[in-house]
Order: sequence, then C-alpha cells, then structure tokens
Amino acid sequence: MKMDPAKTKKKRKRSKEAAERHRLKYLEILKRRAKGRQESKTDSRNDATNSHNSALKPVKICRYYYRNGSCVHGESCSFSHTCIPLKSKDLKLCQFYIKMPSECKYTAAECKYSHEPRLFLCRSNVLHGICPNEGKCQFNHIPEDNIKVLDDTEKLKFCYNNKSFLANLLVKYLKDHSLLNTEISNYKTELDLICKAYDKIKDHGSIPWYLEYIFMILEKDLITSANT
Repeated sequence: MKMDPAKTKKKRKRSKEAAERHRLKYLEILKRRAKGRQESKTDSRNDATNSHNSALKPVKICRYYYRNGSCVHGESCSFSHTCIPLKSKDLKLCQFYIKMPSECKYTAAECKYSHEPRLFLCRSNVLHGICPNEGKCQFNHIPEDNIKVLDDTEKLKFCYNNKSFLANLLVKYLKDHSLLNTEISNYKTELDLICKAYDKIKDHGSIPWYLEYIFMILEKDLITSANT
C-alpha cells in the first residue's frame, strides 16, 4: 500500500515542528539551569563575603552585661556577651589599696577588687602616650599603636577604673566647646545636665574615644538612678 505523498509531507512537517519545539524547550531548560547555577554561585560568594565581613567586623561588647554580669536581652542581645563582667576582681582595681596598701582592710585573696596595678593601664600612658613616671609607675604601659587598637573590654575597663577623672575631663570638654554653661561641682549629681550637653555634639566621631565611653557609663548611671 502506497503512502499518500501529501500526508507523508505533512507528517514530516509536523515531525520537524515537534523537533524544533523540543529543541527550544531543551535550550530553555539549559538556560534556567545555567542561571540557577550562576545564582547559586553568587549566593555562595555573598554568603562567604558576608561571613568574612562578619568575622572581620568587631562586635561591640554589651556594656550592661559587662557592668552587671547580666542583661535583660539575654541571648537575643545584639551586642556581645563574650567578656568577663566588671564584677570580676581582675577588672576592677581596689581604690583603697592603690592609695596605700594598708588602707584596704582585706588581703588580696579576700578583697573583691584587684590588688594588682600591673593588670591595669596607666592613665597618662593611654591619654598622652607617655608617662613621666614610667620607670617607677606601678601600672601597665603599652605602645601607642596598641592603644589605638584597644578592644571594647579594655576600653571599658580603663574608663571604669578612671571614672571620676574622665567624667571631669568630659565636663571640661563640654565647657570648652560651649555645650555646657552650668557650673558642675559634682558630676554625680548633675548627670542629666551632662547627658543633655553631650547630645548637642554634632559629630560624636570627633571626640576622643575615652570621652565617648565615659559618657556611656554616666548615661547608664543616669538610667539606673532614674529607675531606683
């Protein structure tokens, strides 16, 4: 039986059309696969970059946890709790002992504060880069380059142990820059005025880091006093 030439021609035409549709569909699948692989690579690179950046970016220490050993936000806190709280004797110098060892009625083991000045940075060394008593000074001295890269824990430790001095230095700074016109005889009783004056600073990045940190400490004192 002979095939009808017209039908054969038509069948071949349909076969070619089907093959072309199949080819185009396959090319579309290949494009989607290639796109998916590219997006996957991009996401992987982004994840790796983000992970790398996160590892490089320093995480600030939670000053509430650092000061009190606890934080109401717990594990959900956006700041780091990877530090030894200030309540640890290694982070707070005994002010009685530093004036004169006999002033502290406790032994080094009994006192809840440290009797080891060498664990604490010299104020003059940190603020001015030099210490006139370096040969005899009982505090720790570090190179200027190391001072510039102190982490949050060391900065807070330094500021807590020099709180009164730095608080008065902050008051002087605010007065010198015409941000505080009121006479402050005792910073502890004028925390509200100091905080309001500090908020007038337009560029907080222009002030020395130790004034920024001592302000954070004073601000916390103000909040604590308001809640008691």
